[in-house]
Amino acid sequence: MLRFAICLTFCLFSSSAMAADIDFTQVLKGVTGQPLKQTGADGKTLEDQTLGDVAGIALEQAAPDEHLDGTTKFKRDQLARKIYGNKSANLSPDEISVIREAIGRAWGPPQIGAAWPLLPDGK
Repeated sequence: MLRFAICLTFCLFSSSAMAADIDFTQVLKGVTGQPLKQTGADGKTLEDQTLGDVAGIALEQAAPDEHLDGTTKFKRDQLARKIYGNKSANLSPDEISVIREAIGRAWGPPQIGAAWPLLPDGK
């Protein structure tokens, strides 16, 4: 019985550390609790900024100090396509880490502060 309990505990904890389902349609909120805004497709209206917007843009652009090879750029593009508009993206800890790092390089404190708590750190 003890072996079963230990095995069950290990399986539960290891599976939760292996992957996470994340809703990338979540609206990001600023320090006031109000949604962060971004310019809409028409260039005039303001739309709520989502986790997918911030993560997708961060993955699709390279920071000036980043020198990424073609393979890395391709993987980041594939990850951006996987998460954009996805209400239940199943991601590995490595994928989440790539997204967190990209957001950290591409965005300012309001977006980082709103997005990072929605992305488990895998630790």
